Amino acid sequence: MNFAVGNRAGYKLVASMARNYSSRKAKIEIKLLERVKFLGEAGAVVAVKPGYMRRVLYPQRSAVYVDRNIGPSARAVAGDAAPEQAAPRASTKSKFAEMLAASKPDVSEISARLSEIPAIVFSRKLLAAAGDTGSGDAAAGDDLGTAIYGSVNKNDIVTLLRNSHDVSITKEMLECEERFKATGDYKIIINLDSSTKCELTLTIKPN
Repeated sequence: MNFAVGNRAGYKLVASMARNYSSRKAKIEIKLLERVKFLGEAGAVVAVKPGYMRRVLYPQRSAVYVDRNIGPSARAVAGDAAPEQAAPRASTKSKFAEMLAASKPDVSEISARLSEIPAIVFSRKLLAAAGDTGSGDAAAGDDLGTAIYGSVNKNDIVTLLRNSHDVSITKEMLECEERFKATGDYKIIINLDSSTKCELTLTIKPN
């Protein structure tokens, strides 16, 4: 009886250790094509969860998967390989670099598109029937206008820019409040890369 209980406890411990090990190994290595907030600068190799890479970074062309065939060990082997074997690898690496350059978004093009947008506008129902609906700069806080039901968040901004203006960015590029909860005009900053910033007006008006 005690032996059986001990075996079950041992199995549970092994299963728990396996799950913990699996979760630690869940992250994958990627290479950033541009600066991503909280991750690093362009060219940095970082570890992220596969879902974040698959759903956000890769579709937005902010990063690429690290090619494990062009790692430190592969380079060491290539150094010892015969010239006729190393040449195809060099050619493949060159083509890979060309593909990356072609797929990377043109920062100047995105900047030009953003400069043509006078403001991004959201309509929301008011929380109160009466009140001051004045506008102002976002730096002063949410008490500038009338409180609204719900809020406008970074995901809303990213979705509107993509669907209405054909501008693809990630919410990590946005330098603004996480949520806006009142009517008014707000200034937001979009960091396209380490040296390019665009300012945009966010307007929340009563519905």
